[in-house]
Amino acid sequence: MMAYYEHWFTEEETAAATAGAAAYAGAFHGGNVAHVGRLGEIAFERWAASESLLITKLDATSFDYHINGQRVEVRTKRRRGCPQLHYDVQMRQSDRHKPQPDWYVFLSLDYSQEAAWLVGGMPGGMWWWRSLRYGAGETARGTTYREDTAVMAINDIVVPVDVALDLREGQ
Repeated sequence: MMAYYEHWFTEEETAAATAGAAAYAGAFHGGNVAHVGRLGEIAFERWAASESLLITKLDATSFDYHINGQRVEVRTKRRRGCPQLHYDVQMRQSDRHKPQPDWYVFLSLDYSQEAAWLVGGMPGGMWWWRSLRYGAGETARGTTYREDTAVMAINDIVVPVDVALDLREGQ
């Protein structure tokens, strides 16, 4: 089993994320799951604190955080249960045309919204170079993609402890 960072949400964290969902009304899946991104950010903030990383939350920008001068984008995917090594992390191919962060950090959120796992990360430029591409309607590994998607297996991304090391050193 891979060493994920695991965060169990308090009732206060879940309530705050749900109450703030209006800020995420433009999220891809719409307002009914818009708080998923905020829950991922809360888990990311707790992970960063556990790694003694000083973070700056960014508002109204293309990126979620600055850490040691690096731009970090947090990506959260809902799943049933704890993520497995053969599971994927993914992004819409259209995101490639947005300003790129220095790091993407990936989290899995349990559908119960009781827990999240930071599964790892990937430097921004490297993500688009190493990920696999699937077109809308294409099926691979049991998933049919609704739109053009870039995909990478969790076991192919940088493990959380090394993400922390690179962010701490500003690499």
